[in-house]
Amino acid sequence: MTIEALNNAIAEFLGWKDISYRGQEWGWEGTTPEGNEMTAIPDYYNDLNAMYEAWKSLSATDKGQFITELFKITNAGLGEVYNATSQQRAIAFAKTIGKYVE
Repeated sequence: MTIEALNNAIAEFLGWKDISYRGQEWGWEGTTPEGNEMTAIPDYYNDLNAMYEAWKSLSATDKGQFITELFKITNAGLGEVYNATSQQRAIAFAKTIGKYVE
C-alpha cells in the first residue's frame, strides 16, 4: 500500500470527503470532516500528532485491536509499542479499520 493510499484511507475513515490529488504544488486535498473547507489532508504516515488525532477517533474495542496490530508490527515488547513510529501507527490504524492492502 502506498503512503498516499494509506493517508487517504485514514482520512476517509475520519470523514474527509472529495479527496483528490491537486498536483505537485498542492498534493492531496479534501473537504474537512466538518465540511467547511478544502485543504490538504493530514500526513498520517509522517506525523505522530496526526496519528494521535486519528487514534482518538477509535472505539475502546478498536483501540485494543490497534495495540494488537502495533505489537505485531513492532515484533517487540511493550516499550516498542509505546515508541512506535508514525509509519507503524498508520499501518496499524489501517489494519484496525480494515483498509490495509498488502
